[in-house]
Amino acid sequence: MGNFFDKIRAIKDVLFGKKEVHEGNPSADLSLEATREESSLQPQERAAYYIQIGFDFGTSFSKCVYREVSKDKAWIFCSDNLESEYPFLIPSTIIYKDGVFRRHTNIETQYPQNGLFHLKFAIGRIACRDIQAAVLERYKNAAASESVIEVGEFVELCAVFFLAASFATIAKDIKRRFSDFDQHPDDQLAVNMAIPVADASQKSISSSYEKILKTAWAVFQHFEDKDSIPLEELKYLIRESDLNNVQDELCAVYPEVSANVQAFIRSPASSPDLRTIYFFSDTGAGTVDQSVFTYNDKLNYFAAEVLPLGSGHIDLKACGNEITLERMEYWRKKKESGSNHITLINAKQSIEDLLKKESHGKTLMETKKRLPAGEGVNPITTLQEHARLIFGGGGHSSVPYESGVVKAFNQFFNASAQPDITSIQTPTDLEMNGHGESWMRRLFVAYGLSFPTVELAKNSYPNQNNLEAARPPKHSGKACTCRGSNPDCLQCYGRGWCD
Repeated sequence: MGNFFDKIRAIKDVLFGKKEVHEGNPSADLSLEATREESSLQPQERAAYYIQIGFDFGTSFSKCVYREVSKDKAWIFCSDNLESEYPFLIPSTIIYKDGVFRRHTNIETQYPQNGLFHLKFAIGRIACRDIQAAVLERYKNAAASESVIEVGEFVELCAVFFLAASFATIAKDIKRRFSDFDQHPDDQLAVNMAIPVADASQKSISSSYEKILKTAWAVFQHFEDKDSIPLEELKYLIRESDLNNVQDELCAVYPEVSANVQAFIRSPASSPDLRTIYFFSDTGAGTVDQSVFTYNDKLNYFAAEVLPLGSGHIDLKACGNEITLERMEYWRKKKESGSNHITLINAKQSIEDLLKKESHGKTLMETKKRLPAGEGVNPITTLQEHARLIFGGGGHSSVPYESGVVKAFNQFFNASAQPDITSIQTPTDLEMNGHGESWMRRLFVAYGLSFPTVELAKNSYPNQNNLEAARPPKHSGKACTCRGSNPDCLQCYGRGWCD
């Protein structure tokens, strides 16, 4: 591990301050011909390429940003379908029929016939051995089994196929951009993949993701020109692959929220006050991932919840008791068109109520348990004074997701006050080709993952962060109204008591 990252650091030290700057042209075409990277040096003369792939494994869509580490320059992976509003979306759904896995590439349809969707959610449920989870029903039917072992093996094969096929497509794009890639003996690809904080903190689940990721990384070269593969052939490829040869430093999982805020903690928008408590609510298609943390030299989590209330659940609520693929597609498209149909309004109200309840009863109450309580300090006041809200994710909307969280805070504070809402700015080192916020809110996770693992912030998880109330110093004076929170206080000089 040290050798790989020592090379990265050495290259960046040499090139620091000499980084090539390519100004983005808002009208630039996204085609590869317009963005090809050429080196004037012979492969043996130039420095090796270290390309870090950041892969945001999403519930409905995945995204990828990759970075040439020595230049500290990043690009968005886009599919060949450049007519789409979001050509960077990679459908996380796969097709399984007659014993054959096939890629699903039509981003206009999330719920295709013979589709296996919400794959990331299925991995988590299998890791918990929750064979009765609703998300596993289609997988059990496809595997023709109710056995947690057999269904678990099938889910893993689905995930390996999806990731391997995606990595092969991404690697092909990288090699077209860097036409001389692989001609230097030390040219290297690495991948970081996002998983929920709640899953990252549970070793049994994070180990499942790591196993699947390494397996996919070991076999993805076989998928360069393949969009499908029989299940038995995939099993054979896995058996013949040397998984022990997959280096840990080239293949890592990392918490989604931590990836999501990499741009934020590197920006001026982040608070210099180490007491600031960030409440991050990230809405995807399947889940709302909520995390509460502080940041000093690492990300310290007080709470981490994965709530099954993502934007796809609005579609499900709108379907009522008649849930079919066709009806889910119908309501999804109505929702995304901005329709104010009463059925959608009611569905959103239901999700808002549930999100308020879960945000208050789980995320905020878990946070409360870990904040100090004692003389002159209590968790509610601490959050009122120091909390900031951050909203993100491709499924986020003001109603029901922002409104649901704000109402949870109002209930928690027993008042209409709410914390400040902080936004994450678009980074300057990512080629956006004229597309700004509309794209970036879906890409922050992939962008954060595009940094080498050694440069990513470390994490401590909720069970490691029970804070003790600070004991007030013994003194004979009276308590100051600032309670010691103001180091410039003219009465107590930051001590918390007056002579």
